[in-house]
Amino acid sequence: MSQGPLERVFAAALPGLEPVLLRETRQLDGRARAVPGGVELSGPKGIHRRANLWLRCANRVLLRLAEFDARDAVELKRALEGVSLADVVSSAGPVFVTTVGVPPSRGMDAAAVLSRALGRLTEKKSEDADGAGASLILRWEGIHFTLSADSSGELLHKRGYRQEGSRAPLRETLAAGILGLAGYTGTEPLLDPMCGSGTLLTEAALFARRMAPGASRRFAFEAWPSFPEKQWARELNEAASLTLRKAPGSIRGTDLNAGSLGTARRNAKRAQVVDDLILERFDALSVQPGPSSATGLVVSNLPYGNRVGELAELRSLYAGFARNLVQRFPGWRAALYVKDVALLEAAFGRPPASQVALMNGGIPCTLCLFPL
Repeated sequence: MSQGPLERVFAAALPGLEPVLLRETRQLDGRARAVPGGVELSGPKGIHRRANLWLRCANRVLLRLAEFDARDAVELKRALEGVSLADVVSSAGPVFVTTVGVPPSRGMDAAAVLSRALGRLTEKKSEDADGAGASLILRWEGIHFTLSADSSGELLHKRGYRQEGSRAPLRETLAAGILGLAGYTGTEPLLDPMCGSGTLLTEAALFARRMAPGASRRFAFEAWPSFPEKQWARELNEAASLTLRKAPGSIRGTDLNAGSLGTARRNAKRAQVVDDLILERFDALSVQPGPSSATGLVVSNLPYGNRVGELAELRSLYAGFARNLVQRFPGWRAALYVKDVALLEAAFGRPPASQVALMNGGIPCTLCLFPL
């Protein structure tokens, strides 16, 4: 491990994706442990940059600045005044603050206390806001406080390539997490029979080619006073040098909607992986494996059937889809993301081998894994 002062960061993820995120963070130069809602990581100075660059299913990376106990506003102000913020807060520009938790004493306004400690006004910032200025997060549990700086800025699913979507789209970080939970290797054949705008396919190609998901966007840490521009350029060049020229395994997507295929193609082109994808107009109820005899992974975000009167159609779709998979994809495995697990169980005539609850934009959904 690199020598020098250690940094502590918290990488936040959608609940249910902690095991995947833990595997990802263990590839970085540090020590990691899973906690509810993410992973705590400690490592050499600058590991927050590597986390933002490489983590595929993290939503945000927070740099821990201080932890302390405070029973009232006086103790809180004294503790905050002892924290050095010079690395993350410039002498000019706004400072945004988010407070999380229940104050240990009534009437304690942590944001106001932080403003007094900094000697200037802080402003509240929305969860997904973008723009100039440092963003600090003050969290407390009882009398215990943690002060962090948001090193990401915009949420990390905003890779920059998905400028067009489809119905019930997956965030890029969720798609990457689904692939991780499904055990996608990057070398085996992959098929999404209802690919929509192609987020699962594009994330699979990025993973298979070892492309850093954050290489084409900007981060909040680039505006910090401590930002080492030349070192960051070297880190980006190193990431580019690790990229494979071609995905080792076939990555194929089919959809009946020609418009969706066009969207998938344009999104993949912006991600620079369009040449790694095979996109075809095909009915998911009759799709077949490609010419390779190798088995692989079928992964898809299936229709949810939210509109009135769609239940019968959805039941028929799931039944035909499951029948086709069982008949034509023996030895493969399926990772299917659905809103209604019971419908999928009825279609297969058995429960999934395993399942993970994962929210999609506020909709409770489940990833179901089936051997075929």
